[in-house]
Amino acid sequence: MSLSKGNNILARRWRSYRKSVPIRSPEQVIFQRMSSQAAVTQPARSASRWSSDVAILIYVALATVVVHLLTGGRYGFHRDELATLDDARHLAWGT
Repeated sequence: MSLSKGNNILARRWRSYRKSVPIRSPEQVIFQRMSSQAAVTQPARSASRWSSDVAILIYVALATVVVHLLTGGRYGFHRDELATLDDARHLAWGT
């Protein structure tokens, strides 16, 4: 099968697909989405912004940062980091 023949098959499939899918305007799409969302009833949740999912995620992130700040000061530089900094000061350009 040649490359052009393969492209023709894909083009025919695409045209048949486009004929089967109705073309809708953006307003029709928005109206359909809004009407489908209105039909689904959401369970009642508390309106507190301090217990929402995003707030809980922020609490966990802040707790992680606090733990790192409290325990991270006891570690110093590793000798590999210091060696890399020293090597950067004394570049040997291929010699």
